[in-house]
Amino acid sequence: MQAPRMSPWMPAIAVALFLGLYIPLSYWTGWSDPELFDIRGNRYPSTWASWLVGATCFALFAVPLAWVCLGRAMDVLAISFAINGLILCGYFVLPLTSMTIFKGEWAIMRGAELTVAINAIGFWVLLIVLVGWYGFLRQRSLGTPRKLDPQADERLKWVLYPLTLAIVGMTALPMLLTRTIPMLSGDPMEGRGILEKSDLGRPFYNLASSLLPIAVGCMVVLASRRRNIFAKFLNPEMILAGVAVVTQFLTSNRLPLANSLLFSFCLVSLERKFSRGVLILGFIGYLALFLGLSGFSSILRQTRDMIGSENLIEASFREAFVGNNLSDLRDGAWVIGEWDFKPLNGITYLGGLVSMVPSAVFPEKKQWYLGLVGIRIVNWPDEDHFGLRMSYFAESFLNFGIAGVVGLAVILGTYFAYQLRALHVSVLGQPSLTQNVSILIRIQLGTFLSNTSEGFVFYSLLAVLILIWVVAELPDRYSSNRPSMLPAHIR
Repeated sequence: MQAPRMSPWMPAIAVALFLGLYIPLSYWTGWSDPELFDIRGNRYPSTWASWLVGATCFALFAVPLAWVCLGRAMDVLAISFAINGLILCGYFVLPLTSMTIFKGEWAIMRGAELTVAINAIGFWVLLIVLVGWYGFLRQRSLGTPRKLDPQADERLKWVLYPLTLAIVGMTALPMLLTRTIPMLSGDPMEGRGILEKSDLGRPFYNLASSLLPIAVGCMVVLASRRRNIFAKFLNPEMILAGVAVVTQFLTSNRLPLANSLLFSFCLVSLERKFSRGVLILGFIGYLALFLGLSGFSSILRQTRDMIGSENLIEASFREAFVGNNLSDLRDGAWVIGEWDFKPLNGITYLGGLVSMVPSAVFPEKKQWYLGLVGIRIVNWPDEDHFGLRMSYFAESFLNFGIAGVVGLAVILGTYFAYQLRALHVSVLGQPSLTQNVSILIRIQLGTFLSNTSEGFVFYSLLAVLILIWVVAELPDRYSSNRPSMLPAHIR
């Protein structure tokens, strides 16, 4: 007997019907007007905002950890939500972090409460919708993915090996063109700025950075399948992954390395089916490692004189919060504090959609890029800055007010519930790297709606997802030995 499956079009149809009613209703009622929710003030610290941060942070830790234990698998979404909980905790250190913004303290304190409120509303709605949809799918045994032939993983290697080699080459290209190795220079931040100014090397470097986590994570899983303990570390997969990681490290860009660690952790947990106790320790351990490495890499890049002058572990954790690592809430409050409350009406989303179009063909692209829109709102020159990160739901509020926040939360809650259900059912069968990495990539694609600055990453991941489907999954559809579906009793 086969388990019931639900077409991926069903959540899409549900979202389309929701938007078809929600969008006109929001404009008709005026709910899309940001001024309807203008609660800015200079009352820091606010008691209600402090309690709201605490409650939301708890939910962003507890709910993802619960579904990790329920599904017996780690996933990128759970860790991402927990990291956003840490970002919200930045509210409590705003007096320290705001001091790093020249003449920005007043605007940051003015926009802090509103930034907390829109993110809290967004995350609570998202979690409620996600849990509701997930429960619906689980109760009816829907959302079961199609089981793949084990040979799909062998075919996947034809994608992974060339991809990893290409990533190494594309990461090294701007360093060769500019003759600059940021981490070996006196000022890594300045060195990275030089790399970004290479017109030829920049697009290749951005492409490599977006694909590195997939390649490294898959290589780690393939290496872990080797039986000999020495072979698990001395093999082509680990060598290729190590070279790719070291090359990326030399560019001083920390985010691809953190994402590589996360992808590897998630894929290994899906492969090995760890106990719930190990998953809980891994969940907490990753967050601690993320904080420590974020702060330590910041010290290496900007304040190397701190090494040896004080407790490096303590300094690393402090730098993670008061530096520019978990600064999304601060930057979002800064932008909202300076904003004139004229809605952007979807301009940044259009900018994300055309992110793959060359600027020479579509010069408006840079004007619509979210990070630079934020820079211009706070009246900073946009020539010498990579752009601001403004927290998870800030972009939806800038474009469509509180209606945008709630609408985005409903869309993402529906989408993520379907992908999580597929991932958790996949764990119950034989390990399939092809299937697991495809689901994790699809989860990553959904986060694009919360930050369209990642538009380039979206298209890069989409291209790899299609390539994996063509090379590894599609041949399985025409195989005469196609495995049967999971039994119906699996929930």
